[in-house]
Parts: sequence; C-alpha cells; structure tokens
Amino acid sequence: TDGIGSTTKVFKTDGIGWLPDVQDTRCEVNPSPPSSSSPSLPKLLECPQRSPRVSPSHVAIAATQDAPVPPVPDHSKSALAKRRSMSLLSSQSETHIKAYQMRKSFTRPKNWVLLFGWFLASCAGFVNTVTYLKWQMFVSHMTGTSTKIGMHLEGYDNGDNTHWEVCKAVGLVIAFVLGAFTCGLLIDKNQVHFGGKSWYGLALVLNGVLLITATLLPEMPTTSCYLSAMACGLQNAMCTSHFGAVVRTTHVTGTLTDIGSILGRIAVMYIRKGCRGSRFNVLEKAERGVDLRKLLVLLPMWIFFLLGTIFGAFAERLLDKDALFIPAFATTFLGVVYMTLRQVLSDLFQRLEKQSLRERLREVHCAFARAGTRIAEGESDELDEID
Repeated sequence: TDGIGSTTKVFKTDGIGWLPDVQDTRCEVNPSPPSSSSPSLPKLLECPQRSPRVSPSHVAIAATQDAPVPPVPDHSKSALAKRRSMSLLSSQSETHIKAYQMRKSFTRPKNWVLLFGWFLASCAGFVNTVTYLKWQMFVSHMTGTSTKIGMHLEGYDNGDNTHWEVCKAVGLVIAFVLGAFTCGLLIDKNQVHFGGKSWYGLALVLNGVLLITATLLPEMPTTSCYLSAMACGLQNAMCTSHFGAVVRTTHVTGTLTDIGSILGRIAVMYIRKGCRGSRFNVLEKAERGVDLRKLLVLLPMWIFFLLGTIFGAFAERLLDKDALFIPAFATTFLGVVYMTLRQVLSDLFQRLEKQSLRERLREVHCAFARAGTRIAEGESDELDEID
C-alpha cells in the first residue's frame, strides 16, 4: 500500500498448498485522516480482480453445504433392544441348563432293576407278616422294636417286665444290624451295580439260607426271629439308594414319606399355574418329570410290599411256619442263577451301561449344539445392528 489503503488477503488450504480466496480479498481504507501534505484522492484505491482458483475441496464443501443433512440415527434404542435381547437369551440359556441338570439329577432305573427291587419288597412283606402271625414279632423294620426297648425298660423298673423281654428286643435290633453289616462286607456299594466284583449272588443265597434255618427251628421262636431279622437287614442293605431316590425294600415308612412329599410339590406347582400344565416353563417341566419318575419307583415299591403281606397272610394260614420256605427258595434260586451266569450277566449289563452312556453323550452333544446355535444367532443379530 501507499499509506492510503491496505489490502487484506485470507488464504485457505486444499491439502496441497495455500490458495487465495478471491471472495475474502478486500480493500480497506486507512481510518486515519490524510495529512495535509498528502493530496486528496477522489475515490478509494481499487483492488485488481484476479481469476479465482477453485480446488476440489471447495467443490466438495459447497456440495455438502447445499445437500440436505440426513437425520442422525438414534443408536440408544437399538443398543437397549440389543441388551434386552442378549439378557433374555442369557436367562433362557441358564434356565435350560438348570432344567438339564434337574433332569440328570435322577435317572429312572432300568426295568430289570425295578423288578429286582419290587421282588425284594414283596419278599420282605411276606416274611414280616408270617413272623408276626407266628411269633408276634416284626422283623423287617426296627422302629417298633426300638420303641419296645424303652417300654420294656420302664416296665422292668416297675416290675411289670422281666430282663428277658428287654434282652429279646435288643437282640432283635442287633440281629438286623448284623445282617446289614454282612451285606456291607459282600457289597461295597449302596447302589445296584450287577456284574461287578460285588457278591450279589452270595448275598441272595445267604438270605435264603437264613430264612430256611429260621423255618427249621420251630422250637426256638426267638432264634427264628433273630435269623429272620438278620435276613431282612441283609436284604435291606443290598439296595439302599439308586440314582438319587432312597429305596428301602423291607419297610415303607420312608417310601410313603417320599410319595407324600412328591405329590405335595406337584400339587403346589399346578396350583400356582392355575391347574394348567401348559403354563409350566422349561425348569418346572423338568422338576415335574423328575418327581413323576421317582413316583414310578416308589409307588410300586409300596404296592409290592403290600402284595407280599397279603400273600404272606394267606400262606401262613395254609402252611403255618413253612410259608417262610417260599421267599427263602425264591431268593436262593435267584442267587444261584446269578452266580452261575455271572459272566454272561456281566457282559449284558456292561453292554446296557455302554448303550446308556452313549445315549447320555448324544443328549449332551445335542444340548451343546442348541446352545451354540443360540449364541451364533445372538452374535449375528448383534452384527446386523452394528451394520
């Protein structure tokens, strides 16, 4: 400038070099008044016009400014929906896992195992009925006998009972425990596991021998009751539990207790759902299925014990004490067959166990496949929402 006007230029960059913007090039007049020595100018100094250089960035910026701005998507709602879906998927997976664990907590025994247990229950009911009708003593359960011990002790103190009555009740309990102890020496497991190293055949034969001996001692009723109680204790210890369900074959107090509690749980479940089974979720259906399978084990156990008592009452009336030969020969025959065909039965049971294990592995594989499918679907939905 020459002191009268000033030129101001604004430069912009396009990423390559600095470019002048002709629209920002302007001329300004010096606001200070001219001095007396300076000649007056009739008009402002005109700035020369230059041809504008338009860069690609300017074109893009102008196009962006002219084009309508699209609305910004609201990602908060999609993120919330995704979290809800993933939470629902996680809760469903946990419910299915709990249902699977519930179903596996109890496995219904094989049919031959059930038949074996029901057969023992009927034999125990038979023996208990015959011994009571013949010698007025129960030998298959020790609840009443233990109660008699306390009553006889009180009677002995008052002079109403003799020491022999107290010793007889105590001896009956000891005989029952001794039979269970003998079974523990022969069978080292509390679950039915035929075909292994356990001596089930010998235990059954010994049970029959004890009953036969008790029958051949008619003049020694107390000894006969002791032998019968020992046989019942040995039998009861053969299968005390099986796959989560407590099984007693010589008395039914615990069996009836389990039946009542299971029926109560099922009734409460139906009441909560308005007596409509279609409203049950996966976990509740699994619990109901487990309880029903337990009933299929426990209820027939009580029924067969009752049938044994009925047959024992009729047999005692017809055969007197010789009625004990019926369960004695039945258990002895079963034990001899088992010992004779032990290897054949062992191979059969191993094959059945392998088949059962294969089925379980298949179920586990299917469960993992379903879980993987659900996880993959959840990940694909998440990717779709991100895109």
